[in-house]
Amino acid sequence: MSGQTKIVYAAGNGVPEGVAFPTGTPSREGGLLMIMALAIAPEVPRDELNDFLKRHHFVPRTETARAADSQARWTLEKDSSVRLSFTSEEGLAQLVIPTYPSLRHWATMAVMYGGTVSLMVLPDMPSPDLNSVGRRISPGGTGEYWHLSMANLRA
Repeated sequence: MSGQTKIVYAAGNGVPEGVAFPTGTPSREGGLLMIMALAIAPEVPRDELNDFLKRHHFVPRTETARAADSQARWTLEKDSSVRLSFTSEEGLAQLVIPTYPSLRHWATMAVMYGGTVSLMVLPDMPSPDLNSVGRRISPGGTGEYWHLSMANLRA
């Protein structure tokens, strides 16, 4: 999806600070795989990031993320923001991606294509933009990312 801009979000509840990139890519089944990429700055302590990844069962790029393994959900709010919710033994953590003009369109497409979103965490991205995110997450891309599948609460 072209024309997307980065969205700085407010971190909290154990969710590392970063920049969100709602995007999509063609899926193997034909349709679109909707992606919410969270680019994490190098300043975020790695132990904090690792705790988040482990607590919510993210898998590295070399493994398949199964929706059945995830306790993460997303929803489009009435104000067009997107809420990401993570349930773990420690409780509920939430992250709200603030609304911007194309976010409702992205969320609508995600619901149209089944409601599941691939949440990708991309560590060590000092000045992320959509092109650098695309290079990282592409099938032939290089660099680390961790991902999980998020179901839509209302789909």
